[in-house]
Amino acid sequence: MGTHVNPNNRGFRKALKAGNYVDKTGLISYINSVLSTEDFETCFTRPRMFGKTTSCRMLAAYYSVGANSEDLFKRTEIEKDPTFREHLNKHPVISFDLLAFKDDWSNQDNDWSDFNGKKPTLVQYIRNTIVKELAEEYPDVSIAPKSSLRKAMLAVVAYLEEKENAKNKDTNTHQFVVIIDEWDLIIREEKDNPTIIDDYIEFLRSLFCSQDTDFYLAGAYMTGILPIIRYNTQSGLSDFREYTMLDPGPLARYVGFTQEDVHKVCQKFDADEQTMKSLYEGYSVRGVEKVYCPFSIVEAAKNDDYTSHWPMTSSTAVFTDYVYSHFNCLYDAIDHLLVYENVQINPRIFQNRLDELNTQDKLLTVFVHLGYLTYDYESSTVRIPNYEVRQHILDAFSEPPSKKYRTYR
Repeated sequence: MGTHVNPNNRGFRKALKAGNYVDKTGLISYINSVLSTEDFETCFTRPRMFGKTTSCRMLAAYYSVGANSEDLFKRTEIEKDPTFREHLNKHPVISFDLLAFKDDWSNQDNDWSDFNGKKPTLVQYIRNTIVKELAEEYPDVSIAPKSSLRKAMLAVVAYLEEKENAKNKDTNTHQFVVIIDEWDLIIREEKDNPTIIDDYIEFLRSLFCSQDTDFYLAGAYMTGILPIIRYNTQSGLSDFREYTMLDPGPLARYVGFTQEDVHKVCQKFDADEQTMKSLYEGYSVRGVEKVYCPFSIVEAAKNDDYTSHWPMTSSTAVFTDYVYSHFNCLYDAIDHLLVYENVQINPRIFQNRLDELNTQDKLLTVFVHLGYLTYDYESSTVRIPNYEVRQHILDAFSEPPSKKYRTYR
């Protein structure tokens, strides 16, 4: 049991103890249904504070052979699923948060002794850390220190299958489940550095799109804010099934809180449901009537504080940097959006590349993924989702732009 290899269930247990968890274990049922099928790789993206990290911790707690989590799933939706015990704590798991990795990599106190004293690239650091943990977790497996992650996983799966021999030979429980949180961090933060992005995408390709993937991987789940980057309309990770704020497909119920979820939270905390709806209702998701930001609902309910919560988790600069740097092509759209009008867009032309935001359609599509706008699938239009987000946008415009943007004012 390690930090990234076969983790324990401490993160999910902590979320449950907080007392405001809403049962989203039905997501596990979906992942179970696609394990070891053509759809075994899932990328599910949502805005910040929509429960992405909790979902990753839940999946790790459920699948990891390094955890004992049966008690955590009592009286939950997944417990009623016929596949519940088939995969419960049966799989080797690799689970990591890219933000945590980047923080560790940026630590000035690192001596980089594993790299001859020279700071590695972030991808090298991720690969080395996980391979090292695999070697520690499986000391009987021959894993070279400089081995690729793919080869290390292949060696572990071969060892596990041989160890159990015929008893479990036809099952997939010796194959890995890989879980990545904040998968798109490098795409967002290094948008002007294509070399770093290409290196990272190539690392993911080697892990998820190799000829050996079917042998060592039962399933993969990535989450973040942006969908997978595309090159000439082709996904950089073509085997993944993508579910986004534009079309969450079968995962619509797990985008955020549904009307039913909000009702349960309001009952638990004796909160004013009507006030809650008037401030936070508004995200349109195909397949679900209304979707709410979980963070805003929980904060309002438990603190009896019906003000803006989601905007407080990020600086207005995130929004204004995009707007002022492309103000000429957004001017008319912003005018319409601020008076609660819908604006037509074509989201298909956005290739999920932040270095190519040169049209109104691309920019407004980015705002959907970031949570500043919501998308109506039937009409192909966007609008500001609710009062809370509208106030955040107005606050952004109340601040003067930095010098480099003032020519657009």
